[in-house]
Amino acid sequence: MTFLIRASSYMQLWCFQHPNVLTDMLLSILYFIDLMLYIRQGARKFLTRRSEILGPNYAALGRLIVGEYYAVTSLIKSPQHQGVFLRPARLLRNRLPADLLLFLADKEAGVSGQHKAFHDYIWNSLLIQAQNRSPEPRLQKLIDELVHSAQQYGSTPDAKSISPNVQRMVIRYLMLVILEVTVNETQVEAIRKLFCTGGSTADYMFKTITPYALPGFMLHSLQNNIDEIVLLIQRSPVLKDYFPSVANHYLNKQQWSYLLLSIVGIAALRNGVDLATYVLSEIPSDFPIDTSDNILVQRAVLEIARCHAPVNMVNVITPQLMSFEVAGKACYFPKGTVLAACIGLANQDIRQFPDPAAFNPDRDNLMSAMISFNSVDFHATDYAGWYTCPGPKIVLSMCADLLVTWRNAVS
Repeated sequence: MTFLIRASSYMQLWCFQHPNVLTDMLLSILYFIDLMLYIRQGARKFLTRRSEILGPNYAALGRLIVGEYYAVTSLIKSPQHQGVFLRPARLLRNRLPADLLLFLADKEAGVSGQHKAFHDYIWNSLLIQAQNRSPEPRLQKLIDELVHSAQQYGSTPDAKSISPNVQRMVIRYLMLVILEVTVNETQVEAIRKLFCTGGSTADYMFKTITPYALPGFMLHSLQNNIDEIVLLIQRSPVLKDYFPSVANHYLNKQQWSYLLLSIVGIAALRNGVDLATYVLSEIPSDFPIDTSDNILVQRAVLEIARCHAPVNMVNVITPQLMSFEVAGKACYFPKGTVLAACIGLANQDIRQFPDPAAFNPDRDNLMSAMISFNSVDFHATDYAGWYTCPGPKIVLSMCADLLVTWRNAVS
């Protein structure tokens, strides 16, 4: 297996450095093989195993995986152009909202000013209000219900056992805090199918991932769920006064609602579910945390996010010829090469985080060295990195409240 991993990486490196029609075809084949292994093994095992064999930077999944800490921080802090890549996947552009890629890319990477206007509109019209709603009693009630259901599994519940209830809570929480919508059980299950449990015929992301995407005629159930939730978003209180304008690219309300479904589902819901699950299942039950100290609670959530990064990869298309150290020597990659800045590997870099596998929220450099997908270092009052993003403050607040409620319940 070690030989095959090395051979695959070296072939992909060669393809990056000699781009043409034939090497693009070979890269597509190697991407497909790696993607099947990635899905089967899981992100952590797939990426860590290759890092142990090949070093922190290597080729896999049809892109250069960059796992060395300082190389990753350099990519995160630079303007980025992402293209049709999300997590390990290559996406079908025509099965996504037209402006989703504009949302994912950097405003600084654009030349027309559209990026900044679009990001500012999302931030000012939706996310600032969502952050202000996060302390509401209705949201705490959702957390209380999850904690009550999770207690039956002990003080450190198994992730698989609690996952369905975590998914339901996070769906209700985010729909309420971002869109001011209280969803019923049928709507919760429709959203779960779209972003958590749907499989090849009902999962929102599966319809976009090459080469797994099924033909449109096989996706009626998926489309019905999408239509139902898009209509729910259209009728939400936060869109009551929405109208097309220059700032929102003249999207009509249905187009805007479809875009919000994608943003909330991909960027907030899936990552929020992961982090909430880790808070309950991975923080050692015997590790002392003063739940009355908000900073200590935040540090505990940040440390579990370092150990289990909810966003594992930030895909970047090189804007120019770039050099990275691979297998101990400098390798040059032409403009247009796809890089994956691997936050999961960088957060395990032993030179930056001694004993990286240990849960230790008292690390001196935890906040200053913390990497998220949109920034390097953490500020308790400023969550804006290169991206405008709904995730950091809303999800951190949710998970901090969850940790406090959980510890108070099981202590």
